[in-house]
Amino acid sequence: MTWAGVPAAPPRPWRLSARLLLVDADERILLVPVTDDGLSWWDLPGGGVEPGETTVEAAVRETLEETGYAVPAALVGAPCWTGEVVFRWLGAWHWSRQVVHLARVRVLPEPVALMLTEEEIATHGRACWYSVPGIVSQRLVVAPFHDPVVWTRLLRGEPVDGGLVRWSAARPS
Repeated sequence: MTWAGVPAAPPRPWRLSARLLLVDADERILLVPVTDDGLSWWDLPGGGVEPGETTVEAAVRETLEETGYAVPAALVGAPCWTGEVVFRWLGAWHWSRQVVHLARVRVLPEPVALMLTEEEIATHGRACWYSVPGIVSQRLVVAPFHDPVVWTRLLRGEPVDGGLVRWSAARPS
């Protein structure tokens, strides 16, 4: 399958990425604002899995780096969403296998200082908590979830296979 402007074959190597669907006691989800190339969207905290790291370890590490919140690994559940995602960031197309883990927390310590990479400093804002009705009513664009029904399924703990997603802040497809 190809799309205009996207390479016919995925860039190599593919990247394994882990994200955390972090839900607080008020059923709010932690989202990270991203702005790049004049487009804005929201992301779950997460990023690349380092060699020797599990997806849970990567999701916890990336959440700490991007949001300042230290989430105990014991609260992180099995993957709730998996998929291949083609996305544009920093002027280039990327292709990753994304694994999203659900973690429910009653309370977290105050966030510590962020540990963003140079690229993230230029594109990532301060994380915010949003309810699913808030995400829907404010029409937040959240990568790679285009369908609000997916949020409901994920929060119920249903695993979702996202398949192949070409994600764009400008136009979901």
